[in-house]
Amino acid sequence: MRITDIGVIELYAAKPDGQDAHDTAYSTCLIRISTDDGLMGIAEIDTIPSIANAIISAPTRSPLQRGLREILIGKDASDIEARWQDMLEQTSFIGRRGLVMHAISGIDIALWDLKGKAEGKSVSELLGGRKHSRVPGYVTIYPLGRCPDDARRKLDRAVAAYNPVGIKIAADRFWHEDPALAELLIRTARDHLGKDFPLMVDAITAFDTVEDVNRMLPVLHDCGIHWLEAPLPLDDIDGHALLKGCGLPVGVGDLGLTAPLEWRPFFEAGIVDIAQPDLSHIGGLTGLVKLQAMAARNGCTRIAPHGWNSNLTLAANLHVLASRDPLEMAEFSTSNSPLRWAVTREDIRFDADGHLPVPEAPGLGMRIDWERIEAFRP
Repeated sequence: MRITDIGVIELYAAKPDGQDAHDTAYSTCLIRISTDDGLMGIAEIDTIPSIANAIISAPTRSPLQRGLREILIGKDASDIEARWQDMLEQTSFIGRRGLVMHAISGIDIALWDLKGKAEGKSVSELLGGRKHSRVPGYVTIYPLGRCPDDARRKLDRAVAAYNPVGIKIAADRFWHEDPALAELLIRTARDHLGKDFPLMVDAITAFDTVEDVNRMLPVLHDCGIHWLEAPLPLDDIDGHALLKGCGLPVGVGDLGLTAPLEWRPFFEAGIVDIAQPDLSHIGGLTGLVKLQAMAARNGCTRIAPHGWNSNLTLAANLHVLASRDPLEMAEFSTSNSPLRWAVTREDIRFDADGHLPVPEAPGLGMRIDWERIEAFRP
């Protein structure tokens, strides 16, 4: 099964004025890998599409500065580990972290999709066996608003529209400047959802220092927050270490950690309660396997992938979660971008119990809706 072509498809949707600046789902990058036996693997990456395209399409400059397409054409698609190492080693002067790893991730996920199709197995089966046929899901609300009435309306809409098992509320920058209002909003969410409903807080970029976080810890404890995500800038390893033992599970990694080795200092410092990799940043499913091993060696048992693009990304995350114990909740993007819903023919929705079905067809179990995405090509 030799690689004959790697296609990169850039997709863009117009973002309305006033739309959340953090919502990246208004652009996406699809990867399509073709082989000499007629199979095709697909993937999606959460990155700047034009840069990913350039990284994949670039001509060779030196043995260690190569475009990914030239590295892989003619190679055996079934040996995914070897292809991952090829890409990592032959981009070592220009990559190893960041955007090059994003592009490597997309190719890797597409290779796993290919392998599943070739063997008639789903990705979760390839990852060691499907332990779960469905996964509990949560939705993220951002922005939550600046007043309790607005927060309650958004919580009601999320529950009515999606029926999730849990909800994550995302902080705004004003939480840093007005902790009293932030406390009011958190308490409003807890009171409105009930004491037993899983409620998470994603700090995003609201806090700069451990002191900022510590001011919020009493209300977070009092409201039984299920986990605190991205509490500090990623480079502040010392600050994360000071949060260890704060009494709340702390999620790390979704704001930009890429290659597995980039995670190593965080695990060695013992500051990762929940690893939250983005499969399209970590090095794809091969990178995820390496991250799982690193996490296990350092006593971290919880992995809850980040995901904010289409059903293609959601499917990949569901396969990961379905192959693992303990079972974590899957993030379900509620983006208003048409790309969130238009990329695949298949639609993944919550069932009556707030769970998401894991696709059963070979590979990722998803098909691109080629006709619908034509409207979003540049």
